[in-house]
Amino acid sequence: MALQSFLDSSPIRAPPHTPTLLRIPGEDPIHLNTHGTPHMVLDLRSFPQITPETVFPDHGEVSPSHTNSTCAATKTVSTPTPAARKHAAGEDFTQRAATESRKLKLNVEHDQELQEIAKTGGLRSFDIWMAGQMLAIRERMDVIQPADTKFEVPAALTSVIEDVSVKVFLDPTLSAYLNRPNERLLTYLKARLSILSKAVKGHKPAMKIITTKISSRFTHHRNDTKDMIASSLGKYDKDAEAFTEPFVAVIELTRKIIVAVGGKSCDLVASVPLVARIAFLQQVYVHESAKNGGKAGTDFWKCVDESLKTIREAKKDDTAKISAVFAKILNNDQEVYDDQLSPEDIDSLVTIAHTVNVD
Repeated sequence: MALQSFLDSSPIRAPPHTPTLLRIPGEDPIHLNTHGTPHMVLDLRSFPQITPETVFPDHGEVSPSHTNSTCAATKTVSTPTPAARKHAAGEDFTQRAATESRKLKLNVEHDQELQEIAKTGGLRSFDIWMAGQMLAIRERMDVIQPADTKFEVPAALTSVIEDVSVKVFLDPTLSAYLNRPNERLLTYLKARLSILSKAVKGHKPAMKIITTKISSRFTHHRNDTKDMIASSLGKYDKDAEAFTEPFVAVIELTRKIIVAVGGKSCDLVASVPLVARIAFLQQVYVHESAKNGGKAGTDFWKCVDESLKTIREAKKDDTAKISAVFAKILNNDQEVYDDQLSPEDIDSLVTIAHTVNVD
């Protein structure tokens, strides 16, 4: 473009319909082909004198036979610009690939892919650079989730989360209530491709939405259960620092919690192990309420988890001994709140197994 601009402004032009000539000092005019234009008429004498030193100041030598030429002297040049070399078979660019990977901060998967590419024959150093750039772009695209393509939890998956979360939460063998339920339900879903596909499991934004939904369900279950326990204890007498009647029997409380957590259509029953677990939760609530003027604080479920851990450690995870502890808690509840459970029901607690197949 610079050359064209210079030619456009040059006062030396061929007249219209005149053959295009290239005038070189000391030579006859050269007629250009029919594709030439008047703008291509040059007179090299109009250019400032060019010397080899102004063009190639650092390379080559001036040819003595041309030092007196009107134009620039001819120069023999040796330039370090060989064609890009392709590496031979057996040669690789793994070191270059490692360097590019570090610069681009590629993850392990893409780093390994770039290393494999580097071992391919017939490549140039530029090819490694380009491959690294493409992998970096792919890596960044993997984490982009446009707002208009936000993952929506399918209705079928939502239904499974609702159903299984109830069974997990009301499992009387549950070891903790804060984090453990989320882990158990997520493990259950991941083990079933018909519910949670491989593509969804590998999509971080989608899994984050699913995990949030799971967490939300268990938060609701904990809140509903805590509210039901609080209302079952009657009024709190601050002077006596104790709850007064009317009390709700623990077996009736268990049935209400099943409905509150699982809905009226929930098919779970108030089994003795579950009733004993609710009695345990009620006992912890009463203990924590005494510290806060009749209402358990925000650390209620944390205290529940710590108490369960203490029982397991004290009984060395012996199932029979742990069951005996809950049997005693249920027996004490019956005495304190005048619950009507038969001795046979209490005695059977040690041997009755209640499990939910969600692992």
